[in-house]
Amino acid sequence: MNKHFTEIEVSSLEDIKEKLAKNKADNKSWFVFRGQTDSAWEPKTSLDRFLKCIIDKENQFKVEPYLLEEFQRRYLNYSHKIPEKYNRIEWWSLMQHYGAPTRLLDWTYSIYVAVFFCTRRFRKNKREERSSRVGD
Repeated sequence: MNKHFTEIEVSSLEDIKEKLAKNKADNKSWFVFRGQTDSAWEPKTSLDRFLKCIIDKENQFKVEPYLLEEFQRRYLNYSHKIPEKYNRIEWWSLMQHYGAPTRLLDWTYSIYVAVFFCTRRFRKNKREERSSRVGD
């Protein structure tokens, strides 16, 4: 378990509601959630995972600017609402939304959104334990 997160194991939606109510009663009502299929996974960005696949380690630092420039160039063909060129956070948000690798990590204030991402790969024929990381 990561020292920055509290891991809460749950088995049902009612279990989630009970644990959240208990934390709220204990005056710990502010949470951000990250739903992921396996709690053993370290929180890594899609860019981190993408760069891990690049063999030429010396040139990894060139990849992110290239991806951003290429996305900006192509995005002009698909939208009339274009962020300012140097507003990287807005560009990274768009890239993240469309599935491009970015340095952003998805978090949510909604436990239900986290549960969706935690269980979206659930297979009926192969039951696996699911867990969600909770940052407090």
